[in-house]
Amino acid sequence: MLRCNMKPLSRKLRLGLEDLLGDLWYARRSGDLGRLALLSYFEVRRWARLTGEHALAHESSVLVAGFPYGGRDSFLAQVDSLIAHLEQVLSGDGDPNLDATDQAPSHWRRGSGNRLPRGFSGSAV
Repeated sequence: MLRCNMKPLSRKLRLGLEDLLGDLWYARRSGDLGRLALLSYFEVRRWARLTGEHALAHESSVLVAGFPYGGRDSFLAQVDSLIAHLEQVLSGDGDPNLDATDQAPSHWRRGSGNRLPRGFSGSAV
């Protein structure tokens, strides 16, 4: 979806999207299907409605409630599509204070197994 004619996201909505993407990337990387379904249905849909992204809200609803999937891979492919859509919204927002390389390190996304970002132990405090 092109956002060139829409007003930029407020700082609060942009930070919310960055947090949401971080949660999605982590759940996707760790293969947590339940967490992905929860985030996709409730959090993405809520964020999309707040910003007026009704097509994105519908896409996230259909992802979970629309139809049964043939398997894990088909569900993950749809999740990847949803994440890519959210990344496009974030990158299209054009915050001049953020460099594109600062938004999401590539090793946080798909294909990096269970490796944690540098400096993150993952242990509970």
